[in-house]
Amino acid sequence: MANVRSKRYKKRNRRGRILITIMGVLLVSVFAVQIVELGAKNSMYEKQIASLQEDLDEQNERKVKLQEKEKYMQTKKFVEEYAKEKLGLIYPNEVVFKAD
Repeated sequence: MANVRSKRYKKRNRRGRILITIMGVLLVSVFAVQIVELGAKNSMYEKQIASLQEDLDEQNERKVKLQEKEKYMQTKKFVEEYAKEKLGLIYPNEVVFKAD
């Protein structure tokens, strides 16, 4: 009778070990798939960060150019050039020659 119980216990124990092993393999498989997917997402995000950084650099350059243009537009030289080119104004003692 003790021998029969021992065999049953060993069968249950073996089944338990097999089930635990299968569960472990499944968990490792799921984790491996998740790691691969996260790696792909990470790569995509790194590309997106690089693209956004490039856009940010371009916008900063544009900002600097606009600030320089703003400073230039506040000078007397700009006002004179604008008045001559766009509005056709001249100083009272200035002579303008036009080509035919």
